Amino acid sequence: IRRQAEIGISVPLDSNDAGKLPYTVQESGRLLPTVLAQSLARFTQTPYATQRLLLGPGAGAYLSNGAFVPLSAAGEFVVNAKQPVHEVDALNLMTSELADALSPQDKANLSGDKVIVIGTDNDAQGGLARLNAQALAQVLAMPRLRLLPDWAQWITWIVAGLVGAWLVFYVPRTKSILRGLLCVFAALVVCFLAFQSSLIWCPPTIPAAMIVASTLFARIAGHRRG
Repeated sequence: IRRQAEIGISVPLDSNDAGKLPYTVQESGRLLPTVLAQSLARFTQTPYATQRLLLGPGAGAYLSNGAFVPLSAAGEFVVNAKQPVHEVDALNLMTSELADALSPQDKANLSGDKVIVIGTDNDAQGGLARLNAQALAQVLAMPRLRLLPDWAQWITWIVAGLVGAWLVFYVPRTKSILRGLLCVFAALVVCFLAFQSSLIWCPPTIPAAMIVASTLFARIAGHRRG
């Protein structure tokens, strides 16, 4: 995505593509961010240079901290028309004292880390500002995938090393293959449960490779039954 294009392109609604917002538009062979892409990039603090944008089957935009924007094959975000969004009357913001003009509900809607979309839509569904607000609310409400921190990954590698040492020095050669495979299976199950329960991804490649290597070494030159 072209980094210099901080222009916030707002694409007019097309009756043939109602409920869809393009994530980027193409100009002179380069991709320019729309309001949706620009807002998400700033809210998630993801520079355009670090974003991964995939088009075609399995299209989507990968942002920082596990944020993901699912897109259609054409690079459009499909908005749920029933996605609720909070509304504040802009006339209440034109006073010198906001505390006197805003209701407690409006104050709650404007407080906290929120993205505010300003537009001239009425209460009818399908306005461009409302559609962008619904898209942002929909994306930001999605669960985020979290990568296991580096220090925690080091702990998993140390545990895998201890398991490998146990296989080499304490497990008889004849049983090393079976027990090694059971250890690999247990490690994969733990990674799967962490992903399913808390969306925490622990890369199993290095721990599994360490256990497999220790298993092979234990089978060749490991502990012999006394």
